Amino acid sequence: MSPPRRWVGRSATWTSLTGLSSCVATNDELRERTVQLDEANAFQEAILASVLAGVAVVDGDLQVLVWNRRAEDLWGLRREEAIGQHLLNLDIGLPTDRLRPLLRTAMNDGAEPLETVLPAVNRQGRSIAVRVVCTPLRLRNDQASGAILVMEPDDGDGARPVDSAMPSEAADAV
Repeated sequence: MSPPRRWVGRSATWTSLTGLSSCVATNDELRERTVQLDEANAFQEAILASVLAGVAVVDGDLQVLVWNRRAEDLWGLRREEAIGQHLLNLDIGLPTDRLRPLLRTAMNDGAEPLETVLPAVNRQGRSIAVRVVCTPLRLRNDQASGAILVMEPDDGDGARPVDSAMPSEAADAV
């Protein structure tokens, strides 16, 4: 025996409302996760903008994933021009023949960060020495899946350059 005709319509309506409710909940969850992702990206950008050195992050194929503002200032290459490109193909003034082994060692054997000073040519065409610290990028299972390069001009005395003097209150707190 089939249900009365009036129940068939209500059942279909109930199913439609249940499905609609599920879609609304899914959309709300998706919207919330999008906001969280936007906040995480903004936080990452703030960190990279605050670092006083050029930072480049490459994947295992040496494709640039991250290129911060200081790297732009140092090499004269905008983020849009660097991201997605092979690091060693970028015209940034670093000797790739000396950079390649540093990257490979960090990604293959790198338990510790590797550091070197390389001769380079900055965006103004001046010869400079650049301290490069290369650290393995570990995402999963503690396996290196890329590398993080931190690049800053080296003045030869081991001191890190600082853009401006520290305020006395902040210096006392340190």
